[in-house]
Amino acid sequence: MVRSFIISPTKADRFYWLGRYEMRVYLTLHQLNKCYDKMIDGEPDDYIYFWQKLDVVGHYKTNAEFTLGMLYDEENPSSVISAQRFAMDNAMMVREDIMSETLSYLEMSVALMKKKKAEGVTNTTELQSIIDWSLAF
Repeated sequence: MVRSFIISPTKADRFYWLGRYEMRVYLTLHQLNKCYDKMIDGEPDDYIYFWQKLDVVGHYKTNAEFTLGMLYDEENPSSVISAQRFAMDNAMMVREDIMSETLSYLEMSVALMKKKKAEGVTNTTELQSIIDWSLAF
């Protein structure tokens, strides 16, 4: 069977945003890991640079609020969970064009985020699997 490789502009847009959101997940977790390292190893003022870089609107008042918010705040479109859900939404719209294995990386990431949110995990190293799955994706 010959399959056409022409996709509609709508699907192309979905693929574009799927990739953009998944890249946002990866980059935000990467920055939060740097931020977490600075918080542990450095001076408290070192942490502020990363905080301002990621929370430009100034939603959060404390280090704990910032970390929890940037990871799990579904009302914040810049949070990791929001970007992961947006990526998943776009993937569902093009699921007939991507393989189940590809979709499973996104599903595993969402499931891990929900689990870690319920546990109240703020240690970003416990979310390393999501970075790995983003790269595999």
